[in-house]
Amino acid sequence: RSDLSNLGYRMTDKIDLDVEFTPSGRKLRGVEEWQAMGLPVSTVSTSSARLLDLSLEMVLGVYGTPYETAMAAAEEDEDFALPVCVLLWLRVLGTSGKLEDDAILELVKRMETAASSREHNERERAIVAAISEMARGRLEEAIDVLETATVLYPQDAMLVKLANDLCYFLGQSVRMRDLNARVLPYMTEATPMSNYVYGMMAFTSEESADYETAVTYGQKALGVYSKDPWAIHALAHVHEMKGTHSECVEFLQSTKQDWDTSNLACHCYWHWGLCLLELGNKDDAMAMFDQNIAGYIGPGGVFALVDSSQYLQRMELEDIDVGRRWQKIIQPLYELREHHRLAFNDMHIALASAASDKASLREGVLSCMRDFLSENSKAKDTTSYGVLSKIGIPILSAVLAYRDGKYDECATLLLSKRYQFHLLGGSGAQRDILTLMLIHSCIKAGGKFHSKLGRQLVHERLMTKKASKMSVRLLAAAESKDVGLSSPSTGKI
Repeated sequence: RSDLSNLGYRMTDKIDLDVEFTPSGRKLRGVEEWQAMGLPVSTVSTSSARLLDLSLEMVLGVYGTPYETAMAAAEEDEDFALPVCVLLWLRVLGTSGKLEDDAILELVKRMETAASSREHNERERAIVAAISEMARGRLEEAIDVLETATVLYPQDAMLVKLANDLCYFLGQSVRMRDLNARVLPYMTEATPMSNYVYGMMAFTSEESADYETAVTYGQKALGVYSKDPWAIHALAHVHEMKGTHSECVEFLQSTKQDWDTSNLACHCYWHWGLCLLELGNKDDAMAMFDQNIAGYIGPGGVFALVDSSQYLQRMELEDIDVGRRWQKIIQPLYELREHHRLAFNDMHIALASAASDKASLREGVLSCMRDFLSENSKAKDTTSYGVLSKIGIPILSAVLAYRDGKYDECATLLLSKRYQFHLLGGSGAQRDILTLMLIHSCIKAGGKFHSKLGRQLVHERLMTKKASKMSVRLLAAAESKDVGLSSPSTGKI
């Protein structure tokens, strides 16, 4: 048997094993409570069952120390597989890691040993199978397993959230929304963590451009528990996609006390900063990065690096001199260049490497991706291989071309792949960085075709973001370059 202490210090010395309630006041489920709601757990340890529940509460509520809490649950009962599933979930999606990452492989071994040492029930075996697929980089196969399990256990918020996370990293917004819609009839306010499922419904509706439903469920979630950062963040997304940025600033200001100490705080500040950039408040946008976002670089892991690289790129698109701020994130993201576990992370590695003035870093990222996609690759059955083989090199090349002032090349590359951007995963707001780069490339490239295209792309943007001040500024810039239309030599509209 592998020793969990090899993966970190023992958590039973640091976690309250007698905890009974969540911060929202919900009583944690012991063995009998799990059984009573039709979700039996294969442990006789009340502490392990409650700590598992608390770790899930922290994952869905985006707060606290879910990894450490799940580790304590695993230490309380070494033959109980579900806490190790939570550890793998957080490790794989939250920290990146190569497919051959030692810590991930050790956890997989630990999970499979626990699952075989004691008989686990049908639901638990499905979760183990899905996590195993996910750890091996086969995200599509993992979602298939989870969707089947949610048909039989729609009241299980763990299944729903895990499936949501995987759909998010695959850019499958409609599938994510549909899954939530199927389980909602089984959720009442008495169902543990149903409020978080309402918040998930809000986010997935927003990602499917159903803003009315998103607002309805976001407000419903906050009506149950006001300190739900995921629901707050979902409503911020609605404002972003509709272009109501002044209202978004007011909303985030008024709810700051409810999300500022959560594990989503950096990302909420990122949304706030996007609003400032949209509104043209450049000094405030810079201050937002320096005072509220930059501090998460390091402690915030990969997610903070993603937010920071996005934010710096957006500031530069707005002609803001960011000085040496890139230096804090270029190397940490470059160190992930061989992972390729999530294509979403590769997009941000591209942004950071392009910002480097070292040719060796740029070539290093390109070389690693070419090796990953080679004929001899051991990763051909992974989801990220399928995604990156379609759009990885073109996106990376486009970002590098933009940095080098080759705007026509950047525009041509992005235009050819723009309806595949969703394959990278993440939200529409996050992937929007590529659309903005495409628009700026067209405007800066000039010429009859690109100038005309740039103007048309801004009009397209204004169709959904009617109140967007940034789009108005972009339109003025595009109109100043629009000198007529000629036929494109490459690319397509």
